[in-house]
Amino acid sequence: MESVRALIALVRANEDIAAHGGRCSPESIATAEEVMGLAFPPSYRKFIEEYGTCAFGSQSFLGIYEIDGELWGSHGATLEAREEGMPNHLIEVAHDGMGGTIALDASQPDADGEYPVVVWEAPDQPVLELLAPSFGAYALDVFQQVAERKNG
Repeated sequence: MESVRALIALVRANEDIAAHGGRCSPESIATAEEVMGLAFPPSYRKFIEEYGTCAFGSQSFLGIYEIDGELWGSHGATLEAREEGMPNHLIEVAHDGMGGTIALDASQPDADGEYPVVVWEAPDQPVLELLAPSFGAYALDVFQQVAERKNG
């Protein structure tokens, strides 16, 4: 959770390159989880609670947000990816820009309830590439790189 707190602080310190949807209610999060049949891990839940969804420079992460009373975001993208063969234990959170889906692997929770971040390429590629041990760690690294390019 420390990494997601650092992520939130980084976004706040760089609001000029950030675009986010605002806080997401516990009820909306619960609805999204119910639709997917999976719970969000703590760091991703905190990110969604704080920002709903967030773009930071050229990088962005899906979250949960509402448009005209309808929920959009990670849960909907996850359901669509499942139709394309993505395993049911993955939660889509972003795209890697090269055709891959950045996902949280709910089949491998750690002692803190965090899911590893993996990239899923296609149904015929069962091996998932591990990117980070948690959403917070992964997102912080990605956003730090953006901030360094901005300030560098």
